[in-house]
Amino acid sequence: MIRTVLPSIVAGMLIVAPGLRARTPDPQPSSRFLTLWSMYRHGDGDAAVDAFSKWKPRDVAVEALLPPDQSDPWSKAALVLLHTEAAMRNNSFARWNDKLPGSINDGGWGLANIFEVHSHQASLIVRDLTSLAKRSRDDRLRAFVRQWYIVAMSYCLRWRLQYAMEDLWDLADHDFGDDVEVRLLMGAIAESRASHGIRASPKGVGVTCLGIGNRNGPHGCVAFSPPSRGPGNGQEALFEYRHALEQDPTLDEAHLRLGRMLHLVGQNVEARVELTRALESDVPGHRSFVTYLAALFLGEIEEESGEMPAAIAHYREGVNAFPLGHMGHLMLGQALVRSGDTDGWQELQRMFAGESAASPAAVDPWALYPYAQYWQLVPRLLDMRREVRR
Repeated sequence: MIRTVLPSIVAGMLIVAPGLRARTPDPQPSSRFLTLWSMYRHGDGDAAVDAFSKWKPRDVAVEALLPPDQSDPWSKAALVLLHTEAAMRNNSFARWNDKLPGSINDGGWGLANIFEVHSHQASLIVRDLTSLAKRSRDDRLRAFVRQWYIVAMSYCLRWRLQYAMEDLWDLADHDFGDDVEVRLLMGAIAESRASHGIRASPKGVGVTCLGIGNRNGPHGCVAFSPPSRGPGNGQEALFEYRHALEQDPTLDEAHLRLGRMLHLVGQNVEARVELTRALESDVPGHRSFVTYLAALFLGEIEEESGEMPAAIAHYREGVNAFPLGHMGHLMLGQALVRSGDTDGWQELQRMFAGESAASPAAVDPWALYPYAQYWQLVPRLLDMRREVRR
């Protein structure tokens, strides 16, 4: 038997029939958030991000909501990106919640509420969008989520946010295990974890490095033993790069990174092939990173082989690809001096040309190489913003 029970107001109290509960109103976004939200999607996005980045964590959790009947997945995607940009703007993305107790339990499956509020909220919505994209077979939405993982994990790698990166690694591997760009990301993280900053342990038990000679590059040697915690070793990186190239042979960054890894373990014949493929890249926007580094890495191989004219030619290619890079001028200058050409000293001076307090040095791709796709952080975020503003 179905009955309709009408509540009545008695002495200012809401009386509901036994067995029924008064419905709690759905949480609503605040008016100031809706104003900021409209600005982000249709107006000055940078100003909206800047304003949102200054909100207090409690206000973010309580006010930064979408209407409960919101059915447009791209509104959710836009909220993910607004949270992400705001946290990166104030340098809090994927950092611990400042209200944490002395000991914590990290569940290891996404950015749980032990992380700061923007990261936590973004991670929750991303998981929802991943499921939605899979159910609806929405390739555009899936590409957005994949892009978010690439941006978030590269950021965590750059700023050494180890726990957050490992938790995101599990989700990305689970949901995008066969995606070629994610496989490239995984390889770059594994390479960096295996070879960046390796030192002997306090007890004197070091990691065996199979690199040839002393390097002055982004990675001095490569460890092929499993790390003590988290993803990453040299063999895994080689596997990921090869796997990515099997799916997409045109992936120039994968050729670059595979060639570099092969060089570090002494497989220079194959390394030359891969680096030459990268050097010939014609992908717009990649010249200052892929072409520049491929030329310098090839120059290293030739210099170590005693082929100084070939090394100098490659170093010049690198300088031409990115004239603002200090490392290109340094390597070219050193090679010239070692060859007896005194013009090498002038080359070393050229790397500071045009620099001053008002015009600081450009960020050298050589310094960004160990941090996966962090070198593409800004263009990727801008691409994502264009998607949610469509």
